[in-house]
Amino acid sequence: MGRRFTELPELPPRPHDFASLERRLVDARVPGLAAPLSLSYVEKGLGPTLLLVHGLMTSAYSWRYVISPLAQQYRVIAIDLPGAGKSAAPEELDSTPQGLARVLEGFCDALGLDRPYVVGNSMGGYVTLWWALLHPGRIDRLLITHAPGMPQARLAALHAVLSLSASKTLFRWYTRDHEQFALDNVHYRDESLKSREETREYARWTADDSARELFRKNLRDTMNPAVMRALPAAVVRAREAKALPPMRLLWSTWDPLVPPSFGPRYQALLPEAELVWLENTSHFMHVDTPEPVVREVLRFGGR
Repeated sequence: MGRRFTELPELPPRPHDFASLERRLVDARVPGLAAPLSLSYVEKGLGPTLLLVHGLMTSAYSWRYVISPLAQQYRVIAIDLPGAGKSAAPEELDSTPQGLARVLEGFCDALGLDRPYVVGNSMGGYVTLWWALLHPGRIDRLLITHAPGMPQARLAALHAVLSLSASKTLFRWYTRDHEQFALDNVHYRDESLKSREETREYARWTADDSARELFRKNLRDTMNPAVMRALPAAVVRAREAKALPPMRLLWSTWDPLVPPSFGPRYQALLPEAELVWLENTSHFMHVDTPEPVVREVLRFGGR
């Protein structure tokens, strides 16, 4: 049996200044929602806009070690996707990658962001790729780190289970120990980086009924094999139309969540994108090894 969340230190051993950043709120218009969607975000720095998009289970907090270094060159904005951080979690939200891409589009419209440089981690990388496909010209450049989005048998099985009528009740039971669920489902190369500060932040996903249901839907709909199978054709169409922004793929050689083999598979899909490997890091490389991640983000941005 692994560690209990109660055994974690209150604060992570590596300090950060995320708590000093104010979580701001903006109302975004999103197709399919009658009322504006309240989205939270943090912001720091001046210069060209750099938008950081986290993955499922995490929040803007996951970028805590890279925001300040990047803010020396950019106006850095880290969004909390619906259900994360202090963002609203409407259960009627379209939780497909395309639906979440429309959330990002509405967020940029609400803040008046024009052609941001975008970095997406995990599900955030997958969603931002769909965003680039659905809204050509919106993104200046896109850096994807350890995105899912390739069909796998286990993901097909997960999608099938989460599509069952009983899955809502089962998911509520499975996530009942909110902080423990957060601890058990975020994996670092250096597990000593975890803290109660982190588990409390990520427990927001399952501590509230609306956020938990949106979490379940996100997991079900972003992992939909049918959507994954549609991705290559959508990319081919965009490439033929020369409608894709410059892209780079930043991948770890170790990851228990998304196979490292997805890096070369994405590069085969996006042959113009350079694939950069990082050693001794993880799915959340911006936590395990923030310095090389900052270096690569700046390098791709020409800074």
